[in-house]
This record gives sequence, structure tokens and C-alpha cells, in this order.
Amino acid sequence: MDRISVIARVYRQVTSPISPLYILNYMHILIENHETHEFLTVTGKWTKNPLQGKLFPATAIAFRAARQEQIGKFNIVFYISQTNQFVNLDHGRGVGTPDTATNEAPSTPSSVNVSM
Repeated sequence: MDRISVIARVYRQVTSPISPLYILNYMHILIENHETHEFLTVTGKWTKNPLQGKLFPATAIAFRAARQEQIGKFNIVFYISQTNQFVNLDHGRGVGTPDTATNEAPSTPSSVNVSM
């Protein structure tokens, strides 16, 4: 097989609609903050740009990761960059935001000792 044939074959595989590389270039599974509509990045920060979001290979993996994040409500979304479309796949709650623990109502003691 000559070099041109090899290059043509690789090009067809990469650009074929059924190629995994083609799919990875245009379709992304992301974690979205339900309140802010921002996407989790690989550094653990949040961004409005879905192309900067951390990619997950499967919905279940993204869901498990989101449950561990300091986030309230979240969505697992499927983003198609070619058409700029989002498809909601799942939703849930993370472990909460860092300020959630400090904003909880104080516990009341079971018995109050008042001395006069």
C-alpha cells in the first residue's frame, strides 16, 4: 500500500461519522451547575464555555463525579458543538457548596438549664 493510500484511509476513518474520533470532536458529556449554567473544568473550576468543560466518557461516570463535587443541583448534559445544542441526560445533587455547612440552622439543645 503506497503512502497516499494510507493517508486517504486514515483520513476517511477520522472524518467518518461513525468514527470515535469524529464523535469525540463534536459530542461532549459535561457536568453543568443547575443554578449558574456553568460547566465543570478539568481543574475543578467553572466556565460558561462548554468547550472548556471536562469531558466524560459516559453519563454514569459524570454522574458519580458530580455527586462528589461542591455543588448543589447539577445536570449531566450532552453537548453537540457542531450545532451548539444541549441535551439533558440526568440530574442530581452534589455534596453542597462550601457555605452550605456554615449556613445551617444551629442545633437546639435537648434540655435548657436556666439558673436565676
